[in-house]
Amino acid sequence: MQGARTLRSMDFPAVFIFLLPPSLSELAARLRQRGTDAPEKIEQRLATGREEIRALPMYDYAVVNVDAAAAARDIAAILIAEHHRSQRFTAPAEDLRALLSTNNGPS
Repeated sequence: MQGARTLRSMDFPAVFIFLLPPSLSELAARLRQRGTDAPEKIEQRLATGREEIRALPMYDYAVVNVDAAAAARDIAAILIAEHHRSQRFTAPAEDLRALLSTNNGPS
């Protein structure tokens, strides 16, 4: 979240994707199942997670991580769509580039 906030404040040209757990209870269960953190650390991470989720409106997209493969497909779809945005388009041929450089929109 801090990185996204910093990049947004710099008007950095990026696509911001927030990866969410299916629910806070599922997040807690996942953290506990890892078995790597003490209960106090898990509670701290959950508190941080709640604060980060509140920052979701600063992002362009939200992906719910029900399972890793589906979340990865969703993120890939977002990246493909963003790549094809007309604002990012670079014409492959000189004649198209020339036409587009003189075009100010539909007439």
